[in-house]
Amino acid sequence: MLSPRAFFPFLAVLALVVAGCREPKVTAYRAPKDPPPAAPAGGDELVWTAPADWESVPPVSPRKATYIIHGDKDAKADLSIIVFPGVAGGELANLNRWRSQLQLPDVTDPDATLGVTHQEQSGLKLTLVDFASLPPALSQRMLGVIVPTGANTWFFKLSGPADLLDQAKGAFADFVKTIRPATPVAPSASSAAVAPAPAASSPMAATAVPTASGPDLTWTAPTDWSARPASPMRKATFAVPGDNGTEGEVAITAFPGEVGGELANLNRWRGLINLPPVADAATAPGVTRFEQGGLKFTIADFSSLPPAPPQRMLGAIVPAGGDTWFFKLTGPAPVIEKQKAAFLAFLKTVKAP
Repeated sequence: MLSPRAFFPFLAVLALVVAGCREPKVTAYRAPKDPPPAAPAGGDELVWTAPADWESVPPVSPRKATYIIHGDKDAKADLSIIVFPGVAGGELANLNRWRSQLQLPDVTDPDATLGVTHQEQSGLKLTLVDFASLPPALSQRMLGVIVPTGANTWFFKLSGPADLLDQAKGAFADFVKTIRPATPVAPSASSAAVAPAPAASSPMAATAVPTASGPDLTWTAPTDWSARPASPMRKATFAVPGDNGTEGEVAITAFPGEVGGELANLNRWRGLINLPPVADAATAPGVTRFEQGGLKFTIADFSSLPPAPPQRMLGAIVPAGGDTWFFKLTGPAPVIEKQKAAFLAFLKTVKAP
């Protein structure tokens, strides 16, 4: 029976778009793809019982706990457990944050989303998620649970190769049944039935998305990047071409303040491709920096390690005008390699107003 320590990763995916060679001017939104960096409130601890064959990894901030699930041929999946204060952006925003990690499109209604179900147990209301990537993306899958506890919201996320998660799904379902408050909660009148929550009773879909506080940055996109349809959760999105019909994606967003700080955001990105966290942003492998036009850029070039599937991401963290901007290129590793020079040249066009 385990009740781990404090964690939080976080971020956001990215909004409206203007493409081509023009410098787009877009409305700033804060997309709560990862909740704010406040400390969780006390008094809402959860406990659980993990299967004996799950490897418990010493928790590293910002995680509450980490388990590694081992499969055939050295395949591995990662279970992270974190807690954020309040509603942490709302159910809809968090579902879309998880979907974006698998390169799935945003949804507008949690109750009508394939792979999303609801249940109640031990006085808790659980949102259960089963998402899988779509071709031509790498075959990845995510099993997750969102658990509001009053003052906080808990997130349990198992991610890894689709084949391994197929094998682990039964064990994960059994694990979820063990999640309960550290202090027993008296059952409510509605907790006797386990059923999907009706759409009318879900306030999360109407959660407001607050705007970023500072002025927008501008940029000039390469001519072979294609602007994707507008999304209220993103600043801008571009599809970038690879060979043989493959493509990657550039996502741009902005959040108020420091959004947890440089180290937390670098570790969040590392976690997306199953890399372990680092303790020092200044000496982290794959991290470089430059300044231009009064802006400071932190550049990350991260690649997954065997036996994990080959994945790579390029990203830039740019504080500006009281906000923090994120530019992230993700996709198959060959596409990232092909587009690296163009991405770095693109960053050189980013300007403050």
